[in-house]
Amino acid sequence: MTFQITPRDYLGMLQAQHSDYRDDPLSLRKAIALSMFANHISEHVFAAYSGSDISKVAGQKTSDGYRSHLEALKPELKLIRDLCDFGKHGPILSRRTVKVAKTELKETMVADPNSFLLGLMNHHAEEKIVITLDDGSERFFDYLIDDVVKFWNDHFAAKDL
Repeated sequence: MTFQITPRDYLGMLQAQHSDYRDDPLSLRKAIALSMFANHISEHVFAAYSGSDISKVAGQKTSDGYRSHLEALKPELKLIRDLCDFGKHGPILSRRTVKVAKTELKETMVADPNSFLLGLMNHHAEEKIVITLDDGSERFFDYLIDDVVKFWNDHFAAKDL
């Protein structure tokens, strides 16, 4: 372990990066960095526990097996992997499992959460990082990453990592 960090340390770095991103949710640089942390945390968990407590990695014998197990629990991790890999390797990925077609800053209509309390359906225009999938559907990066960070926080708590 070059940096001598534990999985819990890495979770702390993910949480700190998430906080930085939330302060600037249109920063593609911060979104890419956050995707990298959220994607690679599984490798840190596997490296720490595969030789000492295999129950913490669902009995998986390889990091790829552990990743597949986690993706079955949280399919959104596949999208984060795509974003991470695009950020590291450029505009074209050779994996056959890539679901993300493009990511861009885009003005979109967002439901006003306060209007629901009043029984109204108000929307407003807001610029967001929008992920377009290969089937043409779109996801908001901020909602996706919030969900994935929550998954990791819950997973660490449940597995006592």
